[in-house]
This record gives sequence, C-alpha cells and structure tokens, in this order.
Amino acid sequence: MKIKLSYSGLEPITLNHSHKITTRGKYTTKYKTKEYQQFESIFSSKSRLLKNEFKKINNYFDETKHCLEIIYEFYYPIYTKKGLISKTSKDVDNIIKTTQDCLFKNLICDDSSIVSVTSKKIHSDTPRIDITVNVMTYSHN
Repeated sequence: MKIKLSYSGLEPITLNHSHKITTRGKYTTKYKTKEYQQFESIFSSKSRLLKNEFKKINNYFDETKHCLEIIYEFYYPIYTKKGLISKTSKDVDNIIKTTQDCLFKNLICDDSSIVSVTSKKIHSDTPRIDITVNVMTYSHN
C-alpha cells in the first residue's frame, strides 16, 4: 500500500530551530520554539484534511507483518540568484526529523517501523512538503 500526502504552503523547519534550551543555575529546560509550534500547528491542520489517507494506513498496518518506506520531497527556495545552493539552505537530515515527528503523531505505528528513508530538496518559490508512505510486507532474510 502506498499513500501520498501533500502539505502545500508549508516550508520545512530544521531540528536546529525546533527547540531552545535554557539553563538557570543547575536547572535546564528544553522547550519548543514559536517557529516549531507554528509548523506543528499548520502540519496538524493540514493532516486533518488528509485524515482518510491516515485512516487507510492505520487500518492496514500490522506491526508483525509490515514495515515502512518513507519518501520526503521538500519544496522551498534553495538557490541563490547566481544559481548556487544557498549556504543558508536547510540541511536535509535536519528537516526530516521535525517533519517525521509531526507525521507520526497521526499514525498508530512507531517510527521504528521505518526501514528506508529517501529525501530530496527541490527548489521552488512555492513551499510544500510531499510525503509518500509505502507500507511493505516485512521479509526476513
């Protein structure tokens, strides 16, 4: 089973911008940044529109039989005016984690079920995140 989810108008956020840590004396506090809270909120709102797709996956997935392949495509401006990848462009590995954390809030399975992840950054002036979730039968070799 393969499901494609599209989050138009949503630009990814990096792991580096998702949380802040403050230390006061011997106490350390980790909290979500406003930027990440906004990303989570928009992701959640758009996920509600995709609830039937999530329902298909959740009804089909059996942790004793299945594993997941996830394909992420992140569309947002990455090139400079000279046509080079910007030095400030988000690291693809850092945007996978924040997106994946939001994605798995809608799935009954755990992200430990993932056996394969593919990701791409694609230049676009119109941000969006496309996610393909492929539920595969687990094979023992």
